[in-house]
Amino acid sequence: MKISLAKIAATILLLVSGAMAGSPEALAKNPPMAADDELPIVGPWLRDHLPDDALIYVRIPHPFGMLAMPKGNVLEPALRSRANAEAVAAIRRGISENVIGIMPALDNPLLRGLERHLRSPVELAVIAGQAPSFLLAVNLDLDSRAAFEDLVGEFSGQGAGLAGPLDEQGVGQLAGPGLPVFLRFEASTGRLLANAGPAVSAESFAALLPLVTRNEDHGMLSMERRIDESGHGFLNWIDAERAMPMLQLMMQPDQYASLVALGLDKVTAAATGFGVANGKGRLSVIADVPDENRGLLPLVRNELDATSVGEPDALLLLSIPTLEEFKRLEAKVLESADDAKRAQWADVQVKLATEFGFTVDDIFAAIGPEMLMIFDRAGDYSAIRLRDAKAWKRIVDGVADLEGSTYEKRRIGSKTYYHISIRTGSDLADADNALAEQQPWV
Repeated sequence: MKISLAKIAATILLLVSGAMAGSPEALAKNPPMAADDELPIVGPWLRDHLPDDALIYVRIPHPFGMLAMPKGNVLEPALRSRANAEAVAAIRRGISENVIGIMPALDNPLLRGLERHLRSPVELAVIAGQAPSFLLAVNLDLDSRAAFEDLVGEFSGQGAGLAGPLDEQGVGQLAGPGLPVFLRFEASTGRLLANAGPAVSAESFAALLPLVTRNEDHGMLSMERRIDESGHGFLNWIDAERAMPMLQLMMQPDQYASLVALGLDKVTAAATGFGVANGKGRLSVIADVPDENRGLLPLVRNELDATSVGEPDALLLLSIPTLEEFKRLEAKVLESADDAKRAQWADVQVKLATEFGFTVDDIFAAIGPEMLMIFDRAGDYSAIRLRDAKAWKRIVDGVADLEGSTYEKRRIGSKTYYHISIRTGSDLADADNALAEQQPWV
């Protein structure tokens, strides 16, 4: 019997949603948990303890952490209730005992061990040091060194195992992997740290551990706060300014040249991910680039003060650069273009001016700095901010003057609505006519 990972994920989501459902009265009877570490899935630890020379940080959320742990949004009271914590624990046991065993994709001792004992996100950092190395951090529901040694013993058939018992500090070495791997397991917290790299040794690991201390000033944290404050979302961060020289050694010359052409060699730091920040779900890509080094990266400034009908279900934003910024990008592209490409671009501008009465420059002068797609109780619709209303009217008039197009306006209440229908062929015209008869005003 084959069951896809997608179906399993959907099942987990439905079960968790059902577990969270309930009346406010029922939730009120369950007091909030006393501390975050009492939740079934705990938050990340390494994010607050990154050494100063950590150049890359990656966080992969625990599935139950991502779906069912409190994140500071509107579901906080329900997700933090004891009823939810108990339900999540029961669902997790049920899936472990009845579902995972019939999934061929998870028929692996390492994956099965993580599925049973992992209770945190998986955090991975690249540490510069004297030689680059990887630092892994997870939390396991194990409370003794003996239990951890037994767990690692289950992986011995996978080409890895402990070289010997852990010492009194919980420090040991893995035998078998291609790279040297040293680790420390804290029985009191269930926290596991593992350090791997070509030059990693017992001495270098011992020197690294004191550096893994609380660090509230690490550069990663400022970007994390804009993407995922909860700690239960995905996050990828890189200190590009310091990491690029190292990455250059690993790249082919043409690959690095492509990054330089995009201006990415001038990026000081970047992050991508999704999670919850400021009480809202976020899907973000962020890059810090000095203005003078932007290359082909556009500079945009948004003014997000749009209104919606009720709380919006979703919002998509397209940032639009100013005319001056567009001209800078245009010049940058044309610098590297051959004569034929430059002639083609000039021809496009002439045709737009001739057939429509406006050019690409006119578009960037008229609209911006953003275009929104809003999904709310009124429906799904787009909104464009205007920089120059008169310039926008000239564009609309140019489109309306196309052969076969119609341009109507109607005043309803205190608002004026405009409807433009563009004919691009007989089939499309018939479809447009049918749509216009049903819903002509947009």
